[in-house]
Amino acid sequence: MAFLTYRKGFPMTIRSCFYPLIGDRIYGWMGDLIDSLSVIATMFGVCTSLGIGVITINTALNRIDPNIEESTNNQIICIWTITPIATISVVSGLKIGIKYLSEICFTLGMFLMMFVLFYDNTWYILNLYVQSIGYYIQWIIQIGFHTDAFAQLGNAPDGKQAPTWMDNYTVFYLGWWIAWSPFVGIFIAKISRGRTVRNFINTTLAAPMLYVFLWLSIFGGSGLRMERDAALRGINCSSTLGGTGATEGLDRLYRLSCRNHAHMYFDVLDQYSENLVGFLRIVSLIAIVLYFVTSSDSGSLIIDCLSANGNPEPPVLQRIFWAFTEGACATALLYTGGSKALAAMQTVSIATGLFYTIVLNFMCVALWRVMKEEAGDHDPNSGRHFPTSIFAFFDFVSRVKTINVIVSTVAPWYLAGKTAAEVYGKKPWPYMLALASLFYGWIALEILEIQVYGLAYIGWVVLFGFFAFLIGIRIRIHSRYEISGSMVEDALTVIFLYPLAIEQMYEQVRRNGNYSGNETTQTTVETKF
Repeated sequence: MAFLTYRKGFPMTIRSCFYPLIGDRIYGWMGDLIDSLSVIATMFGVCTSLGIGVITINTALNRIDPNIEESTNNQIICIWTITPIATISVVSGLKIGIKYLSEICFTLGMFLMMFVLFYDNTWYILNLYVQSIGYYIQWIIQIGFHTDAFAQLGNAPDGKQAPTWMDNYTVFYLGWWIAWSPFVGIFIAKISRGRTVRNFINTTLAAPMLYVFLWLSIFGGSGLRMERDAALRGINCSSTLGGTGATEGLDRLYRLSCRNHAHMYFDVLDQYSENLVGFLRIVSLIAIVLYFVTSSDSGSLIIDCLSANGNPEPPVLQRIFWAFTEGACATALLYTGGSKALAAMQTVSIATGLFYTIVLNFMCVALWRVMKEEAGDHDPNSGRHFPTSIFAFFDFVSRVKTINVIVSTVAPWYLAGKTAAEVYGKKPWPYMLALASLFYGWIALEILEIQVYGLAYIGWVVLFGFFAFLIGIRIRIHSRYEISGSMVEDALTVIFLYPLAIEQMYEQVRRNGNYSGNETTQTTVETKF
């Protein structure tokens, strides 16, 4: 996004990332749809953070004053106490409120982190930091592909498995981070003018990663040490001191594996000097509140920019609207979730991240294309292309194209079979029969699932056989007519846009490959599937 904005002059919105794929259509309804999906993803991603944040704030208040209960009502009060502050910050803009609050947050976070580092067993934590980086480098490939397949079965002979770990943590965090991607992407792009691509990667990936390693090593290492010490002292989940519902630790030790998530951070801080516990709780509360505010105001600003077509200074009323909308959304999640508010937020994050993953997949293809073009390895104006774009149907609706797309939707075997006959040089009816059997077989098996359990799964196999057939035809067209493209693009096009893909392929063979620049429906600078 930063590259396309600062080097190519596009507006700073998610739609701009798709210019290498859909060209000037980013300024039409397709671009509006992409930005709308990005707004939804950002909204729910930020709201999940806000919801979890106020749960922690409520816990901090309870640890400071036990008379303040941990309840949904108090958490909602926290939201609507802090939302006006976030609104003032977002109205003041990026260079005033958001900037200064972020600097204060970072300073407080650094203070707490360095305090724990120096107060705790410093050499142990530093050793853990170095060791953890080594383990990460050594196991990144294996862990990156690890899915807890056997643990999720829940049938370990010794009973030692955590079947819900992957869903509760890995999948949740992946969905949460993906939902945050439009927000973080635009925000980083805003502050990246003048950087090279290499500098951008180093400053946004390498440096933050090392900082996160340090943070997790300090607080995670301190927590693990407490867990081990508590186990040696005989503290378990049912212990009055340091157990699940304990309000005090045994010599300030808690069995963290038994504790509520929101209390773990404060349990770790409680192990230090008794005279400083109150001070650390107050500093932590201020830091968490400000992090809440900066998440809300930054998220609101990004949503404002997206909904204002990339305007870096969106209207004030719009900023206020989105800031309060985020507060209302977080309130709804907390209120409807009740005692299971965290589970509700996890579900929203996973659901949001799932659909936005599709957007990111296409964005990766677009990034690859624009980088290849910039490096001089790919010229979008050289070589042959399909005579019409995959989205030509939406550019100008004609009677013939409309009929072709409708036929390709409900009877894809007809035009696809004629296309296959042309590229393979044989009669069309065998291809039509095979494609019709696969397509209608899938539908029939899904319907028969009502009577016979399991047929639907066979149906999905049949559907992917249908897609594979179409992908094979499309690859054959690329080869026969020397059309540029890749198998990945063909697969994505067929799976997600099969009626348009069939119509495009049929148009290619109908014109018998007589490609002419005058026949294209797009500008010459636009890359086509």
